[in-house]
Amino acid sequence: MPHISKSQLIYALGATVVVLVALAAYFLSPQLPFGTNEPEQAAKPSVPVRTETLTEETDAYSIEMKYPQFDIPLIDAKIKAGVDAFVEDFKKEASAKKESEALYELTSDFAGTYMDADIVSTRLSVSRFTGGAHPGTMIYGLNYARATGKEIGLKSVLTLIGATLQQVSDYSTQTLKEKLGDAFIAKGALPTEENYWMYSINDKGVTFIFNEYQVAPYSEGPQRVSFARAVSEETSE
Repeated sequence: MPHISKSQLIYALGATVVVLVALAAYFLSPQLPFGTNEPEQAAKPSVPVRTETLTEETDAYSIEMKYPQFDIPLIDAKIKAGVDAFVEDFKKEASAKKESEALYELTSDFAGTYMDADIVSTRLSVSRFTGGAHPGTMIYGLNYARATGKEIGLKSVLTLIGATLQQVSDYSTQTLKEKLGDAFIAKGALPTEENYWMYSINDKGVTFIFNEYQVAPYSEGPQRVSFARAVSEETSE
């Protein structure tokens, strides 16, 4: 048996400790292979998408709502009903404003439209100005099962990316903290359904949307964290 000097033994032990620490760091940190920071690259729509525009202007307010219609009656009706609800609520608020106040404005547009044999998804951005320093904007993920028109729920989305809500929260927290630093608001990324109810879907995966003030100050704008698809199957919930 070869003789091992004291210095060689110390070196070997030190190297072993370094390896064990590295392995511990790897396995204890969130290892989420489904996480991705790649930009969204949605496939071209497989059916026509029309842009509908609702406009109205008075001395008190201005409205210009652009929203998608897919020639799928069940889905189109749900999107239109949602837009009509925004307009109705806005008009009620505008009717109570003082004459001296600035013109109220309501606008919307959409992006990130994706469709396949099972899924229709788009993001509707709604901006409201009712006085104050700046308008408030909310991004809504609209996701439907193409065959039934049912909204695609969080449970189905988590299945699509092969992750639990806790894993999604861990990865989102890690990603947002690295990006935002001290501006990160941790409670907005906790693993609750209320924090992860907004998302969009495309051929690459799922993007969770964190609206203004949820995980960062207004100045940082809305935030997104994307996850790659793990499976490809019909989604109905």
